[in-house]
Amino acid sequence: MIESVKQQSTAQSLVAPKYINEKQVAEMLGISVRSLQGWRCRGRGPRFYRLGGDSVRYRADEVQAWAESQPGAAA
Repeated sequence: MIESVKQQSTAQSLVAPKYINEKQVAEMLGISVRSLQGWRCRGRGPRFYRLGGDSVRYRADEVQAWAESQPGAAA
């Protein structure tokens, strides 16, 4: 039983996180891309990653967790 849990945990940790672009994040959060960009410039909003040049991506799981942690988020 314990070995099965260890194997399952290891398999889950090998799955790469899903990265999404700012348009997808804006749609998830129900805001405009410009609002998301403004948040990023002010150090607010969900964590983002710069992938060289002007390419910005977000981890979908982190965006979801961030949204759920905000005051007034639906439970």
